[in-house]
Amino acid sequence: MSENKLIRFAIALTSAMIFNAGIANAQVVDVDKKTRERIAGSPGQNNVDPSKIRLVSADPAAYAINFSVISCKSPLNGLVKIEGVIKNIGKSDFAYSKDGKIEVVLFEEVRGTGAQKNVASRKVSRLNAGAEIKIAYTRNWNKSDEFPPKYILTLRYDVPEFSTEPKALQSTDKNKNNNKLEKDGQLINNLKFPCK
Repeated sequence: MSENKLIRFAIALTSAMIFNAGIANAQVVDVDKKTRERIAGSPGQNNVDPSKIRLVSADPAAYAINFSVISCKSPLNGLVKIEGVIKNIGKSDFAYSKDGKIEVVLFEEVRGTGAQKNVASRKVSRLNAGAEIKIAYTRNWNKSDEFPPKYILTLRYDVPEFSTEPKALQSTDKNKNNNKLEKDGQLINNLKFPCK
């Protein structure tokens, strides 16, 4: 099927979904950016209200957990930084209404027990395409510890993913499978502690 036929099919399907729900009280429908632009550029040719279309090209992701040495007391003991990075790897901005928040949390998990401690967190209401959110935690580190902790970076939402406010920028996370990342603290032991 050609690209134009696919777009026409998506528009028809979206129109049917909204029409069946009742045009006046239509639910927000997920489509890609190209389909939304085509709908907006064809007034009167379909039953879709462009204001009720939600883009699905934003993709906030747990992108990286970085370990670094800040200072050291000995080759085995020092102060380290654990940094979590969330990045919108999608092609459109991710945003909530004025009341919504994206919550980024870095957990430290004690090996063997499963017990987790929130060591860093941050809330924001917007993450532009390509933009990053960084959170960090510093702690003393001893390489002689046989069972170093594990670190878990998570991205979560504390309100529904779209608002009924007509002027609010609304978008959805198209891939929630990349909202969590884990990294073994054992890798910190591989870092060089630059002490003489």
